[in-house]
Amino acid sequence: MTDKRSKPAKASTTKRAPAKPAGKAPAPRKRSVRAPAPAAQAPEPTHEEIAERAYLIYLDDGGGDPHAHWLRAKSELTKPAS
Repeated sequence: MTDKRSKPAKASTTKRAPAKPAGKAPAPRKRSVRAPAPAAQAPEPTHEEIAERAYLIYLDDGGGDPHAHWLRAKSELTKPAS
């Protein structure tokens, strides 16, 4: 009977890269600086909030340009509280 075991693998003949010469230490990594968080701001107004305010402006004006009402409403709702 013949032994059918696998043969042992040959040793690797690949060469390793030479070690880096001792010398200058690597420069320290720079830390990224984040911009400071903005002061507590109200969240962006929703579509419904802008629409409601624009409608109230429309009623106060007695008509007019709906686009101008929308822009005014959005401006009023995004203005920081004093």
